[in-house]
Amino acid sequence: MATVEELQAQLDKLVSEKEASDKDAEKWKALSRKNEDDKKANAEKAKLADELQAKLDAAEAAKLTEAEKAAKSIADLAKSVEDLKASNAASELSALRSRIGAEKKLPAQFIDRLRGDTEETLAADADAVLEAIGASRKGNNRVPHEGTTPNAPKSDDAAFARELFGGGE
Repeated sequence: MATVEELQAQLDKLVSEKEASDKDAEKWKALSRKNEDDKKANAEKAKLADELQAKLDAAEAAKLTEAEKAAKSIADLAKSVEDLKASNAASELSALRSRIGAEKKLPAQFIDRLRGDTEETLAADADAVLEAIGASRKGNNRVPHEGTTPNAPKSDDAAFARELFGGGE
């Protein structure tokens, strides 16, 4: 059996281990609270930095002179005009393709395939497409034995059919 002194030593050892463990837990809790406080402080600093950046941007915009603002507006408008011109040219070319395709009686699926940027080049291309289509269609649109009548059944066949179906008498 263990003596009182041995038991006291074991108890003291357990108590000191518990105290060390509690100190470690307190240390980690303190570090966790410090990290949370740092996080809050950093969030506040970031918010303040965003506010200051917005104020700086506003101040820089205010520095622009009226002439600079007008020049920027003119540049933006010029770009818009160029974009509209390009869009208009594309629309006009598409309309021209459609008109020439309709005039030449080109099948609809070939109209968008026409190449050229003038009426003459588009018309020449439409003629070439029609010629290619016509060449591929020749010989495919014919009725076999056109203008002939099928052979009349032979008399033996007719007699057999009358006899089978009881017709003719």
